[in-house]
Amino acid sequence: MKPTEKIGMKKKILLGWLLLELAALPFAIPTMAKIAQTSPGPITRAVFVDVPAPAGHTLMLVAADGPFVIIAKGAATKFRTHIEITGKINGKVNGTAFGASAQNLGPNDLCAHSNSVQPSIIYRSERKTAENTGPIISQAISVEISYDPALHPEFQVKTNANPSTHSLPTAPNCGSDEQA
Repeated sequence: MKPTEKIGMKKKILLGWLLLELAALPFAIPTMAKIAQTSPGPITRAVFVDVPAPAGHTLMLVAADGPFVIIAKGAATKFRTHIEITGKINGKVNGTAFGASAQNLGPNDLCAHSNSVQPSIIYRSERKTAENTGPIISQAISVEISYDPALHPEFQVKTNANPSTHSLPTAPNCGSDEQA
């Protein structure tokens, strides 16, 4: 553009708009940060994978980005739950190590006695599984649940934030002399 040429009206409007946006940026950034801080956090999730286990046992890898519960249904029996934070497991994960970025969730050994075939909570973690960032398998923990081999209960893993867990009963502990 030559110095003697005039800028067209559309170009002036566009240039003015861009300058106004740039001038407003220092005020917009703190406002957006405040909105982000007051917005509800991300939805927590829990995922689990069943690993082949003998009758009377269920073995699963669990990763959750918030405290979670394990729900049993379809069997009125004692459920002994054992949590393993790190290790190596064979089966569907083909010897892939798990738990390198996991943390202690709370009780590692627990016995709960469900008196009903209706869904009930048999384990409640105190924390999320991940302590550090990394692949999901590195944040996963191993959960082994033992029960009467003649029964075939179903298990689900859900976060405490899931509204469907709020009305579920918690199975009572087996008793101090029968703890796993």
